[in-house]
Amino acid sequence: MIVEGKAEGELNVNDVLNIKSEGNVNGKIFYGEIQIEEGGKLSGEINHRDKNNKQEEFKDLKVS
Repeated sequence: MIVEGKAEGELNVNDVLNIKSEGNVNGKIFYGEIQIEEGGKLSGEINHRDKNNKQEEFKDLKVS
């Protein structure tokens, strides 16, 4: 998942969560791997997800 704007809510990303320099992620985040460019923002509850779990879902996600 690539975030170039604002994303809020619960995010479940099994692979790579890539937050670009203008990206802002806030909420309950589960990720397999994470990349944050300089200037990107991440806040909330952040948890590493086991890559063996292949389910990917998005609940209460608001993207603008």
